[in-house]
Amino acid sequence: MITFATPPATQRRKARLLTVLVTILAALIVWGIAVFIADVDITASYWASPTSVVVVSGVAGLAGWATLAAIEHWTARAARIWTLLAIGVFVFSLVGPIGTGSTSAQVAMAALHLTVAAILIPGLRHTSVAYPSHR
Repeated sequence: MITFATPPATQRRKARLLTVLVTILAALIVWGIAVFIADVDITASYWASPTSVVVVSGVAGLAGWATLAAIEHWTARAARIWTLLAIGVFVFSLVGPIGTGSTSAQVAMAALHLTVAAILIPGLRHTSVAYPSHR
């Protein structure tokens, strides 16, 4: 019987895709908790609808994935560089919720940002190769 091993690059892509999908699902869960359970009015904002939560968290995940893949081609320290960059982007993203109305809406929006970062940063970092394969 012949068995074929899954190439590391394929496993890495699957793990990264799963990380992005889990991020989207988690962001939707946090949005649902904020809106339906905590009764926070964040849906008045265009950026706080369920569709925008899916799109923005998905775009953030795919952008993080693309950035990590690009950095992996340039340096053997991709995981470290990307992690610092991702943390910087996360901290900068927290500026957005500051002007979103009530304190509860600000907390809910910050929780969305934190949820996305808390899954994407370690999830994608974990998939990083130690050294680029083309070297």
